[in-house]
Order: sequence, then C-alpha cells, then structure tokens
Amino acid sequence: MVSVPRIPGLQVAFGLTLAGIVFTVYSRNVRVKRVVLPVTIVLFSVVWLESLRHGAGAPTAVLVVFALILIANGIAVYRRIHYCTRCGRTLQEGRRRKLCKQCAALS
Repeated sequence: MVSVPRIPGLQVAFGLTLAGIVFTVYSRNVRVKRVVLPVTIVLFSVVWLESLRHGAGAPTAVLVVFALILIANGIAVYRRIHYCTRCGRTLQEGRRRKLCKQCAALS
C-alpha cells in the first residue's frame, strides 16, 4: 500500500492537490480553473511519484515507467475536462458538450 510519507513538503503538496480538485469541481470561475487544473495535475503526479519513491523504495526503472504513466494520465485528464460555456461547471464526460445538463435543460 502506498501512502503519503510524513514529509512536510509532500503533505503540503497533497493538501494543495485536494484543494485544487475541490476548486476545479465546485468553482464556476473558468479563467482561474484553467490555471489551477494543470497545477493540480502536476502536483497530483509529483505526490504519487514521491510517495512511491519514499514509501516503497522503488528502483529507478519502476519510477521511470510510473512517471511515464503519470504523464500520459495527466494529458488524458487535461484533454477530457472541459467547462460549460454558460455557467462554468466542470464537465468530465467523454462527449464534447458545450452546456451542462442544467443549462441544456433551461434552453
């Protein structure tokens, strides 16, 4: 099991990751979300990689493969998430809808 090691900087990064996820899901400010989302994805990846490195003591080859997987995951997440053009809600569906269900029902 991988857990966040008791390293203060890593725990702060984990807390910022959680805050970024909550902000991205609940905020309606798309301009700020476009800045927060990439930072959150990078912090998420760093926390997982460092947790694996410190907690499990994984060899370098495993860390490189895991880093490549995290990069591919980050790119996929960034491409999948988009925002409602009317209200700014975060949409995570596979389809490229421009409006969320609530705004689509109003029009």
